[in-house]
Amino acid sequence: MSRTEEMNRLVAKLQSDRTARIAAVATIQDQTAAFRDDARTDQAAMAAAEQTKAAAEQVKRSTERNRSATETATFRADVRTEHQMVSQQMHSYLADERDRIAQQAAKMADDTAAFRGRTQAANAAMAQQLREQLDADRMQLATVAGTFLTNVRNAQDAMAATLHTDLDVTRQRIAANTAAFLTSAQLANQQMAVQMRDNLEQMRDNLDAQRAKMAVDTADFRSEVRADHAGMVDALRHNLDTQRAKVATDTADLRSEARADHAAMSDELRHDLDLARATTADQVAAMAEQVAEFRVNVQMAHQTMSRKLRTKLTADRAALAADMDKMMSTVDAFLAGIRTDATGAADAWLQVKDLLAGNEGAVAEAAPTAHKKAPAAKAAAKATAKVVEPAAADGDPLIDLVGIGPSSQERLYAAGITTFAQLADVSPEELREIAGPAVTRRYHVEDWIEQARQRLAG
Repeated sequence: MSRTEEMNRLVAKLQSDRTARIAAVATIQDQTAAFRDDARTDQAAMAAAEQTKAAAEQVKRSTERNRSATETATFRADVRTEHQMVSQQMHSYLADERDRIAQQAAKMADDTAAFRGRTQAANAAMAQQLREQLDADRMQLATVAGTFLTNVRNAQDAMAATLHTDLDVTRQRIAANTAAFLTSAQLANQQMAVQMRDNLEQMRDNLDAQRAKMAVDTADFRSEVRADHAGMVDALRHNLDTQRAKVATDTADLRSEARADHAAMSDELRHDLDLARATTADQVAAMAEQVAEFRVNVQMAHQTMSRKLRTKLTADRAALAADMDKMMSTVDAFLAGIRTDATGAADAWLQVKDLLAGNEGAVAEAAPTAHKKAPAAKAAAKATAKVVEPAAADGDPLIDLVGIGPSSQERLYAAGITTFAQLADVSPEELREIAGPAVTRRYHVEDWIEQARQRLAG
């Protein structure tokens, strides 16, 4: 083989090595671009998964909100239905009581006209029975009202506990999802950094091997050329120096491109990670605002429902108290009528007895007898009137105050409390003893004292 062919073979080999290095660099660039595309695809998939998860959480919160609204509406309907049933039962019971009292009153009126003594005994027994029945009805009504209020409070407490539990579970789920996303992002970044570091090390090893091989080939070629011809050695040395400079330039360019690509990829990955963190922070803040808004809406709905229920219960309690006062007034009026009828029957009986007992000698005695019995009849009528209306002539109408009915006014008058000034000065404990437990279960005597003070103040 001649020197020219050997030189051509060496030049062809150098060109082939250069082409292989260029191909290797292109392959590395293609691998880097593919890795970058895979990283972007993974990030897009992770963002889509997070968006899907956030949409599912939002749908779940909307479902829970609708379920809470449905349960609230059902609870309100149940409370309204139960209240209507209780009101209807009370109205029916009161109507039956009025009918029964009217029937007994008619029967007692007939019995009174026939037999005075039996009428008085029957009246006393019926009055006692009515008082006992009314006391029992008041106690039963207070028990039913207390049970109803307890059930309402228990239902409200259970609803509040369920809402707090759901909010805590949602908050924990959000924290767990955020931590998992951050952990997966950090692991992905670490894997990418390790892979890039391995690729760079492999590139450095390949370049060092190629440089070492090139140095060995150059030394061998230099020895052969130096032995054959000095001029060819100079030419070859010049060519080799040129090729070495070119290889060094290509290597420097390759390193610069690799560093630039690595810096750009690192900046892009860092930018994408910052965007992902900012997006996650915005989503977490939005979810926190939604949870806070949901909590505020639930609290406002709960407060509104509580106010409506409290207003409704207060109105129903006032209406029921008014009905009870009206019924007590009717009973008191009925008893007063019975007492008036008994007094009239006694006066008529005395007049008939005086007329039937007359003779010629009794005519002169009729006037003194009538004169003696008239004070007794007046005293009986006065006593009856005193039972019906024990108010003093200069007393105040205590019945005008809210919560004081005819029976309560009668007890206050009997206790010596006939004016607003006396009522304003009495203590609540003494006033409770005078009014009795049947009244204090439905009314607050402190309100009576305050109303009396307001009347005195103008």
